[in-house]
Amino acid sequence: MYLERMKQTRNLRTLLNSALIIFIVFISSCAKLKTKEKNQTNLDTSYSSYFDYKDITGTYQVKRELKIQGDKLFIRKTLFASNQSEYEPLEKTVSVSEVGNVRIKKSQYPVLRPFASQHTVWLDKKKHFVQTKVDKKTRKLVLTMDSPQEKWQGTRNIVFPQGIVFCYFSQIPECVARTGFLKAASKKKKGEMSFLIIWDNYPYHQEQFANMKDEVFSSAKFSFAENEKAGYKFALDTENHAIFYHFDKKLRFSKMYWIAQGISLVRK
Repeated sequence: MYLERMKQTRNLRTLLNSALIIFIVFISSCAKLKTKEKNQTNLDTSYSSYFDYKDITGTYQVKRELKIQGDKLFIRKTLFASNQSEYEPLEKTVSVSEVGNVRIKKSQYPVLRPFASQHTVWLDKKKHFVQTKVDKKTRKLVLTMDSPQEKWQGTRNIVFPQGIVFCYFSQIPECVARTGFLKAASKKKKGEMSFLIIWDNYPYHQEQFANMKDEVFSSAKFSFAENEKAGYKFALDTENHAIFYHFDKKLRFSKMYWIAQGISLVRK
């Protein structure tokens, strides 16, 4: 297990040695951002939190780690059985984005740019792996898969849709926070923004979740839903799914409910 983790770390470091950047455009939402608010990132430099995770198969634990190093934001999410160690995971994801800005006309808009990711999941006790990286020259997402099933082996190149924000699924709270939308919408108690989800667990998300399309990109809207005693509730809507994200008064991610999948993720 230790050698496997070291190998995957080396693979990710190899990706980080390449200057792979994709140009993405932030579409301003109904909650218009003031100039002062645009440049506030609301991102912690590092943290580690544990969550209770439940789905239709049972109850588990999730360790979610964030680190900003240089211009890179790293999120590592590890899912493991409640009676097991986090070093014996059932699923793990590492996603990396660049913390930067994009210029629209004369204004600078803060964004996260997708860079690379790795996802490993054990299905029927068999290891399935996928790695993504952004190819700047071709504007494509390069997927490298390793699975016992032949259909999930080899490399695929998928063209990026144009003109909107891209967020790795595992980084949605930070990706949305980076744009300043959380701060503006929670203050005004309204607003929505549009972006595309990159499913960093693709193509295995079709095996893990119900009613998932065979696509790595999904159009989504993130909107203010409710002012709560403990913080704020936001709704993520895609074509077939609705997911609710909860943040505390300091706009730190605290809960996620994906009701249609029977999934809940609650910070301890």
